[in-house]
Amino acid sequence: MEFPTKAEAKLSAKTTGLALFLLAVGALTSISLLSAFQAVIAVAAGLSFFQIRRVRIPTSAWVLVALAFVMGLSVFFNFSLYERPWKAFFKIRYYLVGALSIVPLSFYFNEYLSREKREVVLRRLFQLLVLAANLGAVSGMIGYWTGFNPLRLAQVDTHRNAGTFGLSITYGHSIAWFSVFLISFWFHRKQWSKWFPDLYLAVSIVVSAISLFTSHTR
Repeated sequence: MEFPTKAEAKLSAKTTGLALFLLAVGALTSISLLSAFQAVIAVAAGLSFFQIRRVRIPTSAWVLVALAFVMGLSVFFNFSLYERPWKAFFKIRYYLVGALSIVPLSFYFNEYLSREKREVVLRRLFQLLVLAANLGAVSGMIGYWTGFNPLRLAQVDTHRNAGTFGLSITYGHSIAWFSVFLISFWFHRKQWSKWFPDLYLAVSIVVSAISLFTSHTR
């Protein structure tokens, strides 16, 4: 990939970096931050497609586009079966955002960042993800047990732990994959010891497990 100027390349990289920051902070804490990530990464994708002189779109991106197209056809031909068909159409954006984000992410990690900086950025993003998830989980458990979520500054349902998402089903699904993610790190903890100390990783696993259990989801 080649941008016309270094300033444009830097703008694309900074926009992508901001999107990744929003994703790390919001992946397990806030639907609003996830929506902001989608908007910012879409801007980064636009900068990439309109400014890069030579763009090679990988096969994986085309597969996501094809999947989104098939989903669109499915909704179209079953339009009358949906209570809110336009909402179903709108959900296709997740796959399109995924397809569009491949180009700016590839440029950011493979070309803009050096190997040393790439490792630093990835480490900080994962550390931020785990920290945000732990804070959201603890806040959610406080809300589950007391009825008041301190991070949301709001009264919440005490029947299910919804973290800071506010939606127990969404939170339960998210904390489930996050638990698998943490356990995977634990089994390879020697390799990732510079990223997560053993005690911190163990505490994070326990916190996520309790959060998953108190969400009362499958």
